[in-house]
Amino acid sequence: MIVDSHCHAGESWYEPIETLLSQMDSNGVNKGVLIGHLGAYENNEYLISCKQRFPDRFAVVIIPDLGNQKLVSILPNWIQKGADGIRLKPTMDINDKPSLSIWETASDLGLVVSSIGTIDEFVHEKFISVLSEFPNLKIVLEHLAGAIFNTENNTETSVKKFEDIIKLSKYPNVFIKIPGLGELMQKPDVLSRKPAFNLNHPLLKMTLDAFGSDRMMWGSDFPPVSFREGYRNSLNEIKDNPLFNQEDSDFIMGKTAYNVFFGKD
Repeated sequence: MIVDSHCHAGESWYEPIETLLSQMDSNGVNKGVLIGHLGAYENNEYLISCKQRFPDRFAVVIIPDLGNQKLVSILPNWIQKGADGIRLKPTMDINDKPSLSIWETASDLGLVVSSIGTIDEFVHEKFISVLSEFPNLKIVLEHLAGAIFNTENNTETSVKKFEDIIKLSKYPNVFIKIPGLGELMQKPDVLSRKPAFNLNHPLLKMTLDAFGSDRMMWGSDFPPVSFREGYRNSLNEIKDNPLFNQEDSDFIMGKTAYNVFFGKD
């Protein structure tokens, strides 16, 4: 069982669902979690329709319109339509108020929160208060909790900063998505080897030691991954990574995301 915990599809942006399905089928990916992209509130309906068309393949994480005063009251309607989760920034709330209403509602309704943010946002006191206040709310930190290398960061600096994220592992309701290495590392100047990156990435080892593989899940970030190393390489960089034993790989590549988003052990 392979589950892609982070993929996108759309009508006005990104690729249609058929393109994603082609990638999944070509690479033996059984299920995917469709993540609403920021600002695309109307695309929620499209993602729900994709789940309805292919009910055994997808879970859906909607993107909320935080400017909608009725958001909290209409969330149950989205669940009835087929939503499995909601995408929130770590310090985000309805109308950007300090209230915990949206997080509380998600917890009460049993929605999974897929959270996009930077390391600084994930260690913000407001987010820490959410983790403490709602211990039964499953929260998944996207994109390795924002720990992405760029030209201004070196490995030593990134590892040091990531130590703050490691502290969040003490909250048992926190899960973390790990991407393909193209999201974490610079493209080599010369592509002369396969894989293109050193698989022994320090942040992956730190994540495994702190969270454990049963709270880690692979997410391709399709289709942006196609501008990096590509879908298949992103999958294989994690599935075949020597850092992970077979049990680790089974959880990271499918079991964790399946348990969280599809609701079965």
